[in-house]
Amino acid sequence: MTISGAINKTFMLLGLMMITTLFSYAYPNQIMMYVGMFGGIGVVLYANYNPDKSPWLAPIYALLEGLTQMPLAMSSEVAARVIFLTVTMCIASGAIAIRKLQSADPAEVF
Repeated sequence: MTISGAINKTFMLLGLMMITTLFSYAYPNQIMMYVGMFGGIGVVLYANYNPDKSPWLAPIYALLEGLTQMPLAMSSEVAARVIFLTVTMCIASGAIAIRKLQSADPAEVF
């Protein structure tokens, strides 16, 4: 798959998800939420054991994902904490990796 093909597929799936999201917000119903949630889990599990069918299951998953109506709001305070912790963990991980690399014996590696 080319880069333009991946971008096109991403936006197509995002469009499908937005259609069902707008529908589920216009007509809120708890049954649709459960259909989206359990249907999405079922599609993911089926695609996990049958990866050759994933191109056909991706649009179905995108449609079901829009039905869940999951709130994804985050305050700026929480976002700042998440970014700070992410950067801190990346720096710590890099420091550990560099330390192990400095103490590695080239004869052991090869």
